[in-house]
Amino acid sequence: KNSVLVMLMFYYNFISGNTGTSLFENWVRASYNIILAAPIISVGIFDRDVEAKDAIEHPELYDTGRRGMDLNTMKLVETLLSSMVHSVVMMVMMALALPHFTEDGVGDYYTFGTAIFVWLVITMNYRVAFLTTTWNILVITGLAISFGLLLLFLGIYCFVQWGIQSFSPWMYFVPAKMVMVPVFWIGCFVAPALATVIDIFKAYLLLEFAPDLRDLILERSAADQKPQEADRLNRFGSYATFQEFSHSQPPSPVFLEAQRRAGRSSTHPPVAWSSFVWDHPDRRSRTFGDICSMTRDPTAGDTSLMDRSRSFPTGELGPLSPAADSRRGGRKRTEASSSSSSGDAESGGAAGSAVQPKENRPSANRLSQQTLPSKQFVLTWRVTLGLTIGLGVCFFVLGAIFHLTPNVPNVQFQYDGASQATPEGFKVLESSDCSISEVGGTTKCRFEVMLEDSLVPPVRVDYLISPFFQNHAMYLQSYSWRELQGHLHSTNDCAETVLDDGLHLFPCGLQSRSLFNDTFVFRDAATQKILELTKDDVAWKTDVARMSNPKGYPTPREGLTWLYEAFPSIISRDLGVKTEAFAAWSRPAFGPMTQKTYGRLEEALEAGQRLVIEVENSFPITDMQAHKRLIFSPAGTFYHRTKGFGHFMCVAGGICFILAAIVLIVRCSCARQPGQARRRCVAVVSGLDSDVDSVPTSSSEASDSSGHDH
Repeated sequence: KNSVLVMLMFYYNFISGNTGTSLFENWVRASYNIILAAPIISVGIFDRDVEAKDAIEHPELYDTGRRGMDLNTMKLVETLLSSMVHSVVMMVMMALALPHFTEDGVGDYYTFGTAIFVWLVITMNYRVAFLTTTWNILVITGLAISFGLLLLFLGIYCFVQWGIQSFSPWMYFVPAKMVMVPVFWIGCFVAPALATVIDIFKAYLLLEFAPDLRDLILERSAADQKPQEADRLNRFGSYATFQEFSHSQPPSPVFLEAQRRAGRSSTHPPVAWSSFVWDHPDRRSRTFGDICSMTRDPTAGDTSLMDRSRSFPTGELGPLSPAADSRRGGRKRTEASSSSSSGDAESGGAAGSAVQPKENRPSANRLSQQTLPSKQFVLTWRVTLGLTIGLGVCFFVLGAIFHLTPNVPNVQFQYDGASQATPEGFKVLESSDCSISEVGGTTKCRFEVMLEDSLVPPVRVDYLISPFFQNHAMYLQSYSWRELQGHLHSTNDCAETVLDDGLHLFPCGLQSRSLFNDTFVFRDAATQKILELTKDDVAWKTDVARMSNPKGYPTPREGLTWLYEAFPSIISRDLGVKTEAFAAWSRPAFGPMTQKTYGRLEEALEAGQRLVIEVENSFPITDMQAHKRLIFSPAGTFYHRTKGFGHFMCVAGGICFILAAIVLIVRCSCARQPGQARRRCVAVVSGLDSDVDSVPTSSSEASDSSGHDH
């Protein structure tokens, strides 16, 4: 989860002017590990690789921890490669979804970044679910807590007008705007679905061609297969346990004496001093043959010794229970009993009556013993095939929906800057030079163009500047929210306040100083009638409502320049900071291109109609090597950019069907039997290599004539 987060922020650095801008707002990013903590903790505590009975029957499973088989360099590389694939997929989704958010007026840094954050949390919770083997109510509760914390955080942080300076005011009402974009909900499904396809297919290949002991035991347990005692390790003979014990130290005198007493030859495999069978009785060697045959001592699992030691703080041991004494071969402790009795008699029994049993025995409830009702997930070829085909169908359906959406005509008109390649689906009416001749000046241009397609009202008119990094780290922080709220004597949060004439701009900051101030007039060429253009609803009403002019505005103040004085063509003297064009500009764009709504034409534009566009160019871009365009499109419609998302969905669906075909080919041509290893098992015993080509069916087949275990 941390790798995917960091990689996404790394990719974002390349489209934010290489300034290290975080992909997510600071407090949103800070909540990441808190939101995702609950499912990780619940899985870490309650997940089990195998059932308890299987762990007891197969103590060799504990070798994974001793040998670091779950945490090593290869596992680290595998996880990083997986996270890189997930991050690339999310980056592609991010690039394809941004135009949709921009078209709906919510392509700003805060809203789109929060949408990606939600997709990331959903995908990471899926990842936790994918890595979970044993499912119980607490694992499910952990996932529910994670989603609940996400909703709680967004609800508190984004729907309360905080007066804390470190909380971003631009996060206000972000979730409400975010959920109104259809592509957001599509991303909530597509992001984890693509992660599922990637993970499930990789896991299937590993399970099919390189299963480990845990996988085989899970498959046996799911199929309710009961291996015989003699052939248990022969079936799993490829496990590294055999190699480890073949290189043990030469037998010691103690071992030889134990072998002599047991009637075994000195050539028997050496003692396996292992951490496997933790409940094996003390003072008795555990031999390699014991591990292969899984012979358990009669006293294994007896806890009466611990029970008695807990009840006697002085270290004395009470008497064994009859059952325990019988299991231990009827061993007598007469001397200890008589000594204890004589000691009690001398003290008058006072000490014995004063001793209180200690209540330290673990609780026997289901939670403590991890015996809650649960279900273990076992991956099979049927699950893999069903998921790949099902998700492939879903992707194709989504792609078809995008492709069947009517291709609404849109046109671009570049009026300043170097010629740029036109995105597919746009029609460039004319590209002309309308550059500003001198810094601080204004250039007036007039163009007459003919429309090739009809545009139904209301026709949305956007302006686009590319590149223009409103997501630059310095630009994002260069504003004063207190001044935007009308506080004259605020603690200046931004130093960029001085204009060329030496006066301080109010409100301060780069976001105010860089206000886009080109203006446009649209006429019908035939009648010279000015087309009605409305500039309402181009900004969030919640942003406009929270902004205020200071007391005494617009009375001139010494040393200050009001916003309407610096940008008279854009800012209304009466409205000041509440002008919607300023509020829309103040919400920074997510990407390197800044696209904002200029207004809406309330009249239809017919095919063949000649349109006159009058431009007053006052926004300088020469030093930035950028260009400026006007974009005409029917408001509230999916236009050509839906095709890119549709292509992506169709490609994803095709890949799913290809993966499903591979699963079928593997199943039909070289399927592995559940519970059995694919590769040949080689057991090294007493320095001799023995190929295990077939599975023995009886204990007589499991031993050779010399008595050595295979």
